[in-house]
Amino acid sequence: MFIKDEWIEVVYPRKLKLNWKIIYIFIFILNIILLNVFKGLSWIFFLLLSIVIHHQIIKKIRQRKNNFNEIIEENIIYMIESLKLYDENYSEVTRNGKITREKFVSRAIRIFYKVHKNKVSIRVYRDGDRFTKVSSSKDFSETLEATMGMELEKVLKEISYIDFIFLRYRDKRIEVSSGVKLAKGTKMRITETLVFDISKVSHGLTIGSTGG
Repeated sequence: MFIKDEWIEVVYPRKLKLNWKIIYIFIFILNIILLNVFKGLSWIFFLLLSIVIHHQIIKKIRQRKNNFNEIIEENIIYMIESLKLYDENYSEVTRNGKITREKFVSRAIRIFYKVHKNKVSIRVYRDGDRFTKVSSSKDFSETLEATMGMELEKVLKEISYIDFIFLRYRDKRIEVSSGVKLAKGTKMRITETLVFDISKVSHGLTIGSTGG
């Protein structure tokens, strides 16, 4: 279930998320051990409880795998890592009485996304850093389009950000043989998503022919 009409930030580097696969393996091993301990009715009750728990965990794993938001975020993060759209720095950390230098991400390109019914909007902020020039290039648009795996409909450039609007589904032309009603009143359907309203045109031209 994805969130609609809400800007969601793609956080990089990603925060650690609950790994349901590891939890599943741990509970599976624990169940095997405990099933050898319980006997009689307690064993049957624990077995039924284990089946319910396993079912819920597998359901969670499948939901995350098929979650549309999760797919978008993973694809964008892969692009950030591939294009190295982040800056790194070093900090001194004391461990076991020794001072060591650790690398960390000090800055990353800021990307948000919004899911609509038929479209996905990607917003890249222009913060005046090196990522501003990168996000304005044609190469970035093409890379983002390939990353999303969707058709880029349009790009809206503002002072502080750029919006990339993608079509979730490819528009299809209506075939006359498809049985779809092409006209209703003054409205004419051109494609599955594009409707032309003759009444809204300022000047209309009627072309006809006379027999003779």
